[in-house]
Amino acid sequence: MKIIRSSDDQIQNLTSKELGGKGYHLVQLSKADFKVPPFAVITNSLLNEILKNSSVNLIDFNDGELQAERIQKYVSSIQRSIQAYEFLPTETEAILNEFDDYFGEEALISVRSSGAAEDGENTSFAGQHATFLYVKRDEVLDKIKACMASAWSLGVIAYRIKQGVSLLDVDFAVILQKMIFATKSGVGFSMNPSGNLADAVIVAGYGIGEGIVSDQVESDTYLINRQNRRVSKTIRSKTHCLSYESNQGLRRLEVPAKLVNEAALSDEEIESVYDALTKAEKMLGRIADIEFCFDDTGELFMLQMRPVTSVDLSEVKLLDNTNIVESYPGISLPLTFSFARNAYEKAFQGASKAFWIPKRILDSSDGMFEDLLGYHQGRIYYRLDNWYKMITLVFSSKKSIESWEKAVGLKRPPSDELKLSFGNKLKVYASTLWRILNYKRGNKKFFELFTENYQALRSLDLEKLSLSELSDTMDESSSAFFEFWYLTLINDLMTFKSFDWVQKGIERRKLGSKDLANDLISGIHQSESEISIVEVLKLKDEILNDSILRELFEKDTKSIWEILENDELGGFSNRIRKHIDRFGDRTLAELKLENPSFRKEPWKFMDLLKGQLKSQGSLADYKQKQKENLAVSSDLMKRAHRWWSPRSHFFKFAIRTAAYGTRNREDMRFCRTRIYGAVKDIYGEIGLRLLKLDLISDPNDIFYMNSDEIRSICKGDHTNLLKNRIVERKVEFVRDADAELPDRIIYTDVPPIFKANKTTMGHNDSALEGIAVSKGVIRAEAIVIVEASYDLDVFGKIIITEITDPGWVFLMSQASGLISEKGSLLSHTAIVGREMGIPVIVSVENVTKRVKSGDIIEMDGQRGTVKIIERVNTEEQ
Repeated sequence: MKIIRSSDDQIQNLTSKELGGKGYHLVQLSKADFKVPPFAVITNSLLNEILKNSSVNLIDFNDGELQAERIQKYVSSIQRSIQAYEFLPTETEAILNEFDDYFGEEALISVRSSGAAEDGENTSFAGQHATFLYVKRDEVLDKIKACMASAWSLGVIAYRIKQGVSLLDVDFAVILQKMIFATKSGVGFSMNPSGNLADAVIVAGYGIGEGIVSDQVESDTYLINRQNRRVSKTIRSKTHCLSYESNQGLRRLEVPAKLVNEAALSDEEIESVYDALTKAEKMLGRIADIEFCFDDTGELFMLQMRPVTSVDLSEVKLLDNTNIVESYPGISLPLTFSFARNAYEKAFQGASKAFWIPKRILDSSDGMFEDLLGYHQGRIYYRLDNWYKMITLVFSSKKSIESWEKAVGLKRPPSDELKLSFGNKLKVYASTLWRILNYKRGNKKFFELFTENYQALRSLDLEKLSLSELSDTMDESSSAFFEFWYLTLINDLMTFKSFDWVQKGIERRKLGSKDLANDLISGIHQSESEISIVEVLKLKDEILNDSILRELFEKDTKSIWEILENDELGGFSNRIRKHIDRFGDRTLAELKLENPSFRKEPWKFMDLLKGQLKSQGSLADYKQKQKENLAVSSDLMKRAHRWWSPRSHFFKFAIRTAAYGTRNREDMRFCRTRIYGAVKDIYGEIGLRLLKLDLISDPNDIFYMNSDEIRSICKGDHTNLLKNRIVERKVEFVRDADAELPDRIIYTDVPPIFKANKTTMGHNDSALEGIAVSKGVIRAEAIVIVEASYDLDVFGKIIITEITDPGWVFLMSQASGLISEKGSLLSHTAIVGREMGIPVIVSVENVTKRVKSGDIIEMDGQRGTVKIIERVNTEEQ
């Protein structure tokens, strides 16, 4: 037998096989200067020696060949052999001396398991082995044997079989550790495995941690955004805690009334735990799971660290709304997303070809272009993981990628995926140089092609086209625009780069803040957007200077438009119509197809004018501001320019290029706005036709369909289920409208479901809600378990219970799902449920009373919802 203290330098030379997973990680925590309670490890040699000298033949304990009914016999035999072991006098003396010398004769310690496979990279064994708390000196020998015997419990064997871990190779150490009299404790994950991986999650409550990880007491949940460290708190009423009393031992006590509804952790304590999580993650190179506690002085102790085994980061997907939320704020309907997704796919495929990216590289992109956008709960995001793959194809240097990140406002380091060979990089450099040299010619080509195709599209009489022709027009027009849309991306590339040059030039010349770059390039060129503002201000001045027009704009907007539409005000009516014809596609959230343009609802332009009339600004004020900006720009140029310096001439070139590119970028965006306006008209006409065919109930229902569904219907594939499908989608969007979605979502399979805030369901007979722990949707028979036993028939059923403990693994391995009244995101049951891949929902109020055994229920482990589909016949039951 070998026993070694945490303070002994030699412990750092032992392997995880000797120390076990838990012991090995405690050593690493101590080495990294975390505050860890003093501990000693009895290495794996003790159990190995006991089993070697036992009467049990482990050779026969073969994973695949041993019959299930004989497992219990072997398990009981092994456990009896361990429990009956009598320590050698030298072993007894070594353990008790270590207790006295290191902890003190009157000390209370914990006896903890530390299997080699425990807390490993693929298996956690969370809560499966026995742990004994507040152990006295005269109890320690028996508790050590009981701890080792737990490695052969039925629950552990079931877990090993389910996880494919050998039943023969069991290396098992035991940890003796000084107890901390904790006032508050908890568990933390550096990424939230049950929700958004962009958040860290901490669950904490009062008393010792055993009450929290075993779901015996209530706890709070804290989500920490990994980008900005913002904390979202879900504070529950914490009525009980687990604490130790010297005369009665470990007890479940009532929490003082003043603390019941207070946050268990202060903001400073949350920060300190989060810092520990991020440090642990760096040490492990994986998502970190820690257990911690605070003592009565407020000092933080680390009790455990292990890698999270249920998340494969190689499969991670990343949604980010940086930049795109400006175009698609809030809810966007399915047609908008499907059209935008197709537009991004075709435009960037064209751009990749324009940069001479090799075909074999593009063919291996595995859906990269198809999924540049993501869609979740009605919100449109960038699929940022695919963007980085694509950007690394075009930008072959880190600096170029960083310039792009800065331009779009991203804060994540660039990806290393899809690196090009040296030869391919030369190709990209050559194509980039060619595009830069010819990019002004390319911009001219863009506007010529746009004007030609846009005028052809606007000249069509949509009412004379059949449904099939309308669909073909949509596809053909889209393809025509997408074919040359890559030219906008080349302009963006040149604009981003030249703007970066301007900012660096400002820093080099010490002209002031980098923000002055905007002043330098403003006013040099006037974009279509600026022209539209000037024209609105002209109309405003005309109204203010004409008493008849002022009186007209006192009316409601529809009445104003009715008068103007009837041409009752001559020239002014004509100027309004011309403005709407030229700029009428520029509206709020204009890229949402469901948002009508001023062409469709011209009276809403009257709202815009009425709003302008209430403001103080005038056309003269606007021109004066432009004049001042030009003066600032001119002054900066004079200060910066040195005719004898080549760098000075380059700086001037960069300013001109950035200004030219920025103007063209805005004008190209206006072109996009006009395309979307034309698309709205086509889909609007299709909606009217489908209404006449009684395929939809309202022409605006078309926006709840995607472009593929519309194309199919226009070609004659009519379905009677369309109305029902649209109704279901409307219900979903109403439900998700108030959901609070973050700017960034990271996930591996499907993104988590977000809600407006935590709600507690009323006692509805058929719908219940709790905390989603492990994803999956299952419809099956329910079995309500009050007391667990080995002979329960739970195969394929959904377990309903008040509370679980880690020993339930033998039931969970057979069940299709689990729902409990108690529990938290990071309890042992939650961890094991995720590892086994079954849906788990916890904290469902009164579920054992509201669901009966035999009921057919549906649980959604992602949303945390439970529906009773069919009630069992209570008389038969």
